[in-house]
Amino acid sequence: MKRYNFISSGTMRITWGRTIRQNADIYDIYGKYYIADETYNGQSVIPINLESTPNPDLKPTTNTTWNFGMDMGFLRGKYSFSMDAYYKQTDNILKTVDMANHNAFTGVKSISTSLVNKGLEFQCSARPLPVRSKLDWNISFNFAIDKNIVTALPNGVKQYTQDGSIVNRVGTNALSNFLFVNKGVYANDEDVPVDPATGLRYRIGGSNSKDAYFKAGDPIWVDVNGDYILDDNDREIVGNSQPRITGGAYNTLRYGSVSVSVSLSFTLRRDIINKTLADQFATYYDPKSLTSLAPIGAYDFWTPEHRNAKYPNPFDYKRSNLVDPFRADQTLFQEDGSYVKLNNVSLSYNVNKKYIEKFGLSQLTFRFGINNLHVFTNYSGINPENVNSLGRDVSGGYPNSRDYSFGMSIKF
Repeated sequence: MKRYNFISSGTMRITWGRTIRQNADIYDIYGKYYIADETYNGQSVIPINLESTPNPDLKPTTNTTWNFGMDMGFLRGKYSFSMDAYYKQTDNILKTVDMANHNAFTGVKSISTSLVNKGLEFQCSARPLPVRSKLDWNISFNFAIDKNIVTALPNGVKQYTQDGSIVNRVGTNALSNFLFVNKGVYANDEDVPVDPATGLRYRIGGSNSKDAYFKAGDPIWVDVNGDYILDDNDREIVGNSQPRITGGAYNTLRYGSVSVSVSLSFTLRRDIINKTLADQFATYYDPKSLTSLAPIGAYDFWTPEHRNAKYPNPFDYKRSNLVDPFRADQTLFQEDGSYVKLNNVSLSYNVNKKYIEKFGLSQLTFRFGINNLHVFTNYSGINPENVNSLGRDVSGGYPNSRDYSFGMSIKF
C-alpha cells in the first residue's frame, strides 16, 4: 500500500471462536428432592419437586462466532475507522417447556432451541482541523446493526409463545410481537361482520352471552382464521421488540482554556407497545374502583356523537372486562420507538495559572453540564427509552428528569 500516501495504517482480521457454558444446574439434570411431613403406608418419604422433570441429557450452551474485521487510518491518524461483520450461532439454549396437564410434572428443561445473530459494527473518529490550529476538534461516531433469527425450537415445533404477546417462530426474529391487528373502531352495529352460516355477529371467544358480540364503539380486530370468533388464533407477528440499529456520537471542541462536549445516542427500528396509555384507558373499565381515572379528553375515542374515531368506546363499563377493548397486546398501541437523544452537553473552563498561583493553586477548573437534554422521536408516549426488555413502555407516565450540574476542581 506504499503507493497510497493517504493511508497511514491498516489491518484486516478473520476470527473464529467457540465457547461453551453450562447453564443447567444439578437440579435440572437430576431433579430436586425435599424433606416433607408426608408418609406412605406409615413410612417417611422424600418426594421429588414436580415443577420440572429431571433431564440428564442437558448439554452446555455453545456459541460459535465467525468475524471479519478491518481497521484503517488515514492522513497520519487524523481519520480512522474500525468495522466488524459477524455471524454468531448459539445452540443448546436452555429453555423451560410446559408439559401436558395430565403429567405429574409441569415442565421440563430443554436444549433444543437455537438462534443465529448476524450484524455489523462500525466506529470512526476524526480530527479534521490542522495540527497547528488553536481550535482542537475531535469527533467519534459508532453504530451497530444486529439481526437475530430463530433456527430451532423444542420438540421440533415451529412456534412458541411467551406471555401471549411474544412469540418465537422459526425463521423470524426472536421475541417478535404477537398481537391482535387493529383496524379501527366499528362506527355502527351494521359494520360488524356476520357469519353467513349462523347469522350471528363476530364475537369474543369463550363466551356466548349477548355482551360477547361486537357492536358500535368496539375495536375492529382482524379475524385472521375467518371463524367469526376472536381468540388467540387471530394473533399475528407484526413487530419486533428488539432494536435493529443502535449507536451514538461524541463531539469535543477545545480552544485554549475552554472546552465544550456534546454526546448523543440513537435507537432505530424498534417497536414499542405503549402499555402506559393502554393502562390509562383501562382505568375506565371500573369507574367505581379506588383507581384514579386518567384524563383522556385529548384522545380521539368513540362516542355516539363522534363515530369515526381512533380509539374504542371507553365508557361501556358493562362489557369492558369481557371485550377488553384497551388490551395492550394489539397494534393500536404499537408504535415506532426510534429516537435520537441528546444525552449530555458540558462546558469546562481552566483558569489561567497566572491568576491562581498567588493563592497557592496549580489548577482551577469550573464545569457545567446538562444531562437528558432532549429526545427527538415520533413516539407519542413519555419517553421511548423507558421500556423493558420486551419493548413495553413501563414508564408509568413519568419522563426521565433533566439534570443540571455545576462543579469545580482544585489542585494545590
